[in-house]
Formats: sequence, structure tokens, C-alpha cells
Amino acid sequence: KIFFNIDEITIGPGKHVLNETLISSPGQPVRILAGTNLALAPGVSLISRGKLEIQGTAEKPVSISRDDPMHAWGVIAAIGTLTNNSSIGHAVISGGSHDLKLNINFSGMVSIAGL
Repeated sequence: KIFFNIDEITIGPGKHVLNETLISSPGQPVRILAGTNLALAPGVSLISRGKLEIQGTAEKPVSISRDDPMHAWGVIAAIGTLTNNSSIGHAVISGGSHDLKLNINFSGMVSIAGL
């Protein structure tokens, strides 16, 4: 389940496909819950402008991968001063690439910048 509200975006648990780039509002946290398998379509990115929490555990890791095995997704990014205390725990992240969003060139599949 991908749950959007004005306060936060929550993804998981379970299997989910993100077919369009998701950019949170400034200060809006993004949480990916333990046990989530998130597949991103080609070129799709997930950009948090609030706290990013990837909450995998040893027993229930988070997996982020390609929806299409032949084509890379974009980036997972946390940007801006409102992303303080972001965290990535027990996550396997593969198959990403780079992206240009919000006039920022993200050169790695996982990017964190307190701009």
C-alpha cells in the first residue's frame, strides 16, 4: 500500500510498483516500511524533501529494485534542510541510475544532500 496524506507518504509493507516519479512536499516525510519490496519503473525516482526513513529490519529488510530488468530507474534522494535525521536501515537497493529533478543533478542512485 502506498499511503499519501498531507502529513506523510508511507509505502508498504508488501510488493509495490512506482510507475511515476514521486516528489514529496517540503517537510513531508517519506517512510518505507519493513518488509517492503518496491520496484521502480524505468527512469522513475523517489525524492523526499522531508525526512526519509527506510525502516527495514534484519528479519524484514526493504528491497528497492527495477520493475523492468533491462532498464534502470532513477534515484532515491533526500534533499534540503528538512531532511535532517533521515535514515536507511536494512535495505537492499539495486538497479538505479541518475536523474535531473528540481534543477538538481543526482549522480548516484542514492543521494542525500542538505541543500
